[in-house]
Amino acid sequence: MQTSRRTGSLYHDVGLRLLKLLNVILVTLPFAGCWFFYYSQRVILAPSPMRSASMMAVFVVLFCYFGRVYDVSLISTKRISELFCSQLLSVLMGDAFMFVVLWLMSGSFPNLLPAVAALVVQLLMSLLWCKYAHIWYFNHFGGQRTAIVYDVRRGVENLVGRYGLNQKFDVKLTCMVETRLGQGMRMLKGMEVVFLCGIHSRDRNRILKYCVANDISAYAIPRIGDVLMSGAKRIHMFHLPMLRVGRCHPSPEYTLVKRLFDIVSSAAVILVTSPLMIGVAIAIKAQDGGPVFYRQTRLTKDGREFEILNVRCMGIAGYSAQKSYAIAA
Repeated sequence: MQTSRRTGSLYHDVGLRLLKLLNVILVTLPFAGCWFFYYSQRVILAPSPMRSASMMAVFVVLFCYFGRVYDVSLISTKRISELFCSQLLSVLMGDAFMFVVLWLMSGSFPNLLPAVAALVVQLLMSLLWCKYAHIWYFNHFGGQRTAIVYDVRRGVENLVGRYGLNQKFDVKLTCMVETRLGQGMRMLKGMEVVFLCGIHSRDRNRILKYCVANDISAYAIPRIGDVLMSGAKRIHMFHLPMLRVGRCHPSPEYTLVKRLFDIVSSAAVILVTSPLMIGVAIAIKAQDGGPVFYRQTRLTKDGREFEILNVRCMGIAGYSAQKSYAIAA
């Protein structure tokens, strides 16, 4: 049993890594074509194989970094649309940074059209990858035997179906934690996944120990204390490992660098995606004639309020409801 499980896990891990490699190749090829056939001839420095290889390497590193930030490869727990959104963000961020590099290497603002054309091809490649990677994965690794153990929160089994994860999690058991602990852990035998929902840490630790010992994947919905502890700093005191929990106080250097990074990266992304945003604005205006943007109030450091502009995407029904409510009021 253990040997079969290890073999299946190896096949799973190797397959996922090959899928990730294919994803990187498919996204890098349009950028490479854009560089070799257009931008490499228009930079200040003479083109060379080493410089071209460096450009490809930088783009791959950027895409992989933002891919980790936005979880572009979580095929098992994301729908195709969610996977594509993660791919979209990672590609946009990578292209934006590379366009700034091209700008600096050209000495003047480069032509944006080749970059936009490469972006369109990249997104098409990403969409195809998301679709067929999703199909391949669930044809080979779907339907893990799943148990849901809850205390306060119920209804996770309904969320599994609502979010299209019933291909991944085949729910065989749903019970309260008192039932589970009262009968021991026998009912969890043979399960591959266990969801723990709103369970007290004392009971949760017993179940987690059993899951770890029996190679069962466990997903725990955290309580408030867990969220606070997740940001704790590991220290040693009294010759013991400790976790220090407190309010975040970033250094002035970090604050300055982060602010500069936010401004530069935001400007680069706005520059690269401006044609797309213009098209979205025209589509929203043509759809129902309503405003393109709407304001929202958010909180920042020390509870200070600030306003942001969001693109309105609630559709005709939401906007019509807003207008009807305003007229009635």
